[in-house]
Amino acid sequence: MDLRELNFTKRYFKSDMAMYNNYLLGHSTGKYVNGESYWLLELIGDKFITNPSSDIIDFSKIPGGAEVTFIPFEYPNPENKILLAYGVSASTTYVSSFTNPLKNSIDLSGQNINNNGPGQRLGITLLKSNSNLWAFGGYPVKGGTESAVSGYFFLFNSTSNKWVDKTDLAIKANIPNLIYHTMTNINDEYLIIIGGGTYNTQGILVDKPFDKAYKFDLSKETWSSTSLDIQRQWSMEI
Repeated sequence: MDLRELNFTKRYFKSDMAMYNNYLLGHSTGKYVNGESYWLLELIGDKFITNPSSDIIDFSKIPGGAEVTFIPFEYPNPENKILLAYGVSASTTYVSSFTNPLKNSIDLSGQNINNNGPGQRLGITLLKSNSNLWAFGGYPVKGGTESAVSGYFFLFNSTSNKWVDKTDLAIKANIPNLIYHTMTNINDEYLIIIGGGTYNTQGILVDKPFDKAYKFDLSKETWSSTSLDIQRQWSMEI
C-alpha cells in the first residue's frame, strides 16, 4: 500500500530522539506527509545549547517525509561508530531505509544493512542489543528496500553482516505484528514490547487493548507473554 493512502491520525504523535556523543538530536513527525521537523542540541557542561557551533549532522541524507528513528551503532565493524537513521519515505521510488547522516562518515547506500531487512515500515521499533540490531512490527509501504511483506521480526547480525528474518519465532508463539508500540531492551537480555495496534485490510489503525506485554529472551530466542492488570501495579517476572 502507498504511504499516502494510509490513515495518519496516529502518526502525528510519532517522534524520536537520540544522544550521539555530546549531541542530542530529534525528529517529530507531522500530521501529514513531508510535515516533519528536526532539531539538534549540543551538551556543554550541564547545559544544552541550541544552534551548535559544530554541526555534525546532514539531515538531508535521511529519507524523511514520514517517520525517522535514530540509533547509535557500529558499522561495518565495532571500531567504526556511526549514527543509523531509519527513515520511511513518501517516495514510491527506491530509497535506502538506513542512512548515516553524520558528515564525513560512511555512506550506507548499497551496504548489507540495506539489503533483505525490514524494508520501509510505518510504526516499526528498532533497538540495538550488543552489536546487533533488532526490528519488530510495522506496516510495509512502497519505496525503500524490499522485504517480505509478511515478515515483522528481524535481526541484523553484525558478525555475518546480514539480516535474518526471525518472524517464524513470533508466529509460533502467537505474537502479533504490532504498529506504534514500544520496545525496551532490558540489559541486553530481553526485549519487552507493550502497546500499539494493528492495521485492518483498509489500512486503518485499530488499537489493541492495553492488556498484554510480550517478552523476547535474547539468549534463548524465545517469546512469552503476560497479561497486564491496569487497575493495579504489576511486575513482569524476568
